Amino acid sequence: MEEQWPRMSRSLLLTVQMTRVLALLGRGQAAMLASLAEPGSRGPMAIASRCARRIERTGTRWGKPLAGLLRGAVAAREGRREEAQALLARAARDADVAEMPSHAAVARRRQGELAGGEEGRALIAAANMWMAAHGVRNPDRFVQLIAPGFAQAG
Repeated sequence: MEEQWPRMSRSLLLTVQMTRVLALLGRGQAAMLASLAEPGSRGPMAIASRCARRIERTGTRWGKPLAGLLRGAVAAREGRREEAQALLARAARDADVAEMPSHAAVARRRQGELAGGEEGRALIAAANMWMAAHGVRNPDRFVQLIAPGFAQAG
């Protein structure tokens, strides 16, 4: 992704807002996955943070929860659990406002994974119930698809 990003940036593709947001999201998600392979490296998380910031600057209602999921992943990977939980709670609310219920469920599930305890179990169970009711057969894989990079969170 990083190797091809300069070409993408020079193209006219990123002048289209939807394409720009989705490309930035993909770049940020790829960076979070790369951070799993490079545990001590700050580089991938810096990329994900920049992508989240650029998504937020588009001002799209639907981009806000996407950026929040990226920010939550970065905070979790850096060991800032409470901050990550707050970012994910906000991402879930933003997803509700943007009428993105699957993203809201994923944000709440990730929040629950970080919270642990009774509160965490309740968030995970509610998210899993929503996913099951909407045809998601494997919640773990669905969550990893929408919000990657949380494994081994600090």
